[in-house]
Amino acid sequence: ARQSQGTASLQSGLPDEHLYAFQQELGGWFPALKWLIKEFRLKVGYETPDEEAGLRFWMDHYEPKTRNSMDLVPIDPDRWHWPTADQPALPATREELQQARRWPLAEAEKQINRLFELKRRICPETPVLVPLQQLRNHNTPHAFSSEHVQAHLREARRANSVGGTRRGQ
Repeated sequence: ARQSQGTASLQSGLPDEHLYAFQQELGGWFPALKWLIKEFRLKVGYETPDEEAGLRFWMDHYEPKTRNSMDLVPIDPDRWHWPTADQPALPATREELQQARRWPLAEAEKQINRLFELKRRICPETPVLVPLQQLRNHNTPHAFSSEHVQAHLREARRANSVGGTRRGQ
């Protein structure tokens, strides 16, 4: 049966038992990783295809080029705030960018892998983000225009026809 809100995603419409499983397994990392994948789509035009692409995106955009001792102090992910994690068309806040820049590489890699492993195990067909086709229907004050959505859909189709991500680079 089709839901009135459209296709479920990890951002919206996920069954309670799946939502609970992600929250239990990932804790404060769950909204952080939804945020990261949303930022990937806003910058690249399609959803992160796998953990390798997600980690590479974080490293390229948020991993600090130099670290001082303060940056290496672990932060409690349950104290993070990700106000745009479930808003598919809103860009990151300054606070979100600062939080993402403090993730230790090893922990970011571990958590991204856990998200994709859990997704494959309990809801492999469910996208992480609200599908692009549904953005104009999503309740967000800064939604993409229909032309913007169509451009992203064309880009996503082109990327899928090329065969996804390139490995080994």
